[in-house]
Amino acid sequence: MTQKPYLSFVKYLFLSLFCFAVDQLTKYLIKIKFSESFGSGFFSTSDGQYQLPIIEPFLMIKRISNKGIAWGIDGDGTYSFILTPVTIALTILIIVALYKSSKLNNFLLCFPLALILGGAFGNLYDRIVFGEVVDFIALFQNIFPFIFNLADTFITIGMFILIFAPIDDIYKTKT
Repeated sequence: MTQKPYLSFVKYLFLSLFCFAVDQLTKYLIKIKFSESFGSGFFSTSDGQYQLPIIEPFLMIKRISNKGIAWGIDGDGTYSFILTPVTIALTILIIVALYKSSKLNNFLLCFPLALILGGAFGNLYDRIVFGEVVDFIALFQNIFPFIFNLADTFITIGMFILIFAPIDDIYKTKT
């Protein structure tokens, strides 16, 4: 039995909203744990720790506020008046792409778009509501200097799937 296209779209939209909710919950918890600001967008815990080791030295948790976009581009938010509307437009395009691809009922196309959309919602919400995005995952800091969040992770995983999935499998219609 095939699913109606709008039900498939709603299913993937709920996945996006779930990703958004998980992203927002983790950012909220990080804001509570790392509540003491020590300038330039950096924070520490109430007992003075600026990072918490998870798997030392590979995975650390540390809070920074990012007014820019991915990888610290426009770090001080100077061009946010341009980048935020562009991000809104791209998010709308992702919603349209997800709706259209849901008609194909293809997991390899819809699932990564849903992840990307959930991540885009998470960071866009922060940028619009708070004027900055909370980043907290520090992975391999000695070779990878960027700090990111779950929204970034969802976007990256979604893009990875889209890039490396076999093209002929992506555009096949499942019935």
